[in-house]
Amino acid sequence: MNWMNKLERKIQNVAIPNITMYLVICCIAGNLFSRSSSLFMKFVVFDMHSILHGQIWRLVSWILVPGGSFSILNIIFLLFLIPMGRSIENMIGTAKLNIFLIGGLLLSLVLGIVQYFVTLLIFGVGIGPRLTIYYVLISIFMLLGIFMPDATALAMFIIPIKMKYMLIIYIISLVAEMVSYVQAGILYGLLGATPILFSLINLVIFYLGLKYPNSFKQARRSRQFRKTAERQGFKVVRPGQTATRHKCAICGRTELDDPNLTFRYCSKCNGSYEYCNEHLYTHEHVK
Repeated sequence: MNWMNKLERKIQNVAIPNITMYLVICCIAGNLFSRSSSLFMKFVVFDMHSILHGQIWRLVSWILVPGGSFSILNIIFLLFLIPMGRSIENMIGTAKLNIFLIGGLLLSLVLGIVQYFVTLLIFGVGIGPRLTIYYVLISIFMLLGIFMPDATALAMFIIPIKMKYMLIIYIISLVAEMVSYVQAGILYGLLGATPILFSLINLVIFYLGLKYPNSFKQARRSRQFRKTAERQGFKVVRPGQTATRHKCAICGRTELDDPNLTFRYCSKCNGSYEYCNEHLYTHEHVK
């Protein structure tokens, strides 16, 4: 059992159903509050200097920091993420979606703190990222493109396009946005580009956790077992492979490569080494 399955079992009783809806509401509410009060942003943004001086609510309040443009299209897009989140929740389960979203927020927070102290050490001035929930939320869209690549969505709410192509387009647009921040200067890069990078890192970690269910220890034990078995002359068939009875120790060919080949074990080699008829008498004996 890998780390994700263990974590899923631990939180499945406290996982929040339809968590996407609550986070979308936080994002839209943050947009509204930031435009109704000029003081709002000053008290909710992620600011490590203020946190170190007692304003610890900023460790959580940054999820209300708006992201993206405050337009009708962007609001519709955020609302459209709610049914997308439900679809993913039905596929992978409530607990796993909680791990993805809450894990993305926690990862952004941890990396933001690390960034502050690293820049403080290098430049003498701590520069924290402008953390926002927006990029974690829109990674749901990319996650749907991974799980349902052949599903069709409406680009600009008009043009039908498969999700796998939308995923590529969206990743390119995010990378272009990061590049634009970096080109504006190192300060803008650290403020604006790193939150996008954090959300992409969370997406990759989550995807790898689902794609490769075996833990690192299990994978290492499997490799060691295969190597030991193959050294002793056993043929280990991996998932998806076709079983073969013979394999030449020199060229690696089997009876599947050429049905006319014949195979024999060499009595002079120290171990169980099998050779095809082309290498049986020409190989160097293993002592």
